[in-house]
Amino acid sequence: MDKESNMSKLHKMIDKLIEIRVTSELTPEAGHNLDFVIESLIEEAGIVPDFRDMTPEELENIKYFESVIRDLMSRRLAMA
Repeated sequence: MDKESNMSKLHKMIDKLIEIRVTSELTPEAGHNLDFVIESLIEEAGIVPDFRDMTPEELENIKYFESVIRDLMSRRLAMA
């Protein structure tokens, strides 16, 4: 399996975890743990995309993803 395919799977996994985090009513501890997992996966991905080669849909997905992460982080800070 090539690196691009693996990264695509990693991004899909991150997206799914974020979807679960946003749509599920988790206990504070479970939410914190899931946030940590998501953050760790994002750090591991560590890829800087080339925005010039992306479709408008891909750019919109990235904007959505960034907004979800910001929201999760602000909630986490607010709880602290």
